[in-house]
Amino acid sequence: MATVRISGNLHSHHQTEWVGAPAVSPDGRIERSVPLSDEAYDAIERQMAGGAPEGIAVLADGRTFHWFLDGSIPRGAGPATASGRTGGFDQLRVLLPDIDRIARGELDGSERQTDVIRLLAYVVAELLRSSEDAANS
Repeated sequence: MATVRISGNLHSHHQTEWVGAPAVSPDGRIERSVPLSDEAYDAIERQMAGGAPEGIAVLADGRTFHWFLDGSIPRGAGPATASGRTGGFDQLRVLLPDIDRIARGELDGSERQTDVIRLLAYVVAELLRSSEDAANS
């Protein structure tokens, strides 16, 4: 059975901490065995359902959770969202003030800013990969 390693802003926006490595069922559901909100579990499950082996889930309150899937689940496995969306850019909207500060060159070296920069790099890489895959199909 696969597991997912999770770390993130569990108790504070300013400190990243280890959350745990719960099991993941073959249908893409994460065992609710570590102290995460349903919002965090759902965001990670949506990303796994899209085929991502790792990612950063961004919650509405701005907290981020980094995750890495150990093992594999079938692509497309995972719970469906009520709206049919896969998370996408809607989750990033909460980070717009941080992104604007970075774009203006207001770099402070904080852990949060580092997390936002890593998230943006991840999003750009995924967009480039998906456009490359579309071009090769």
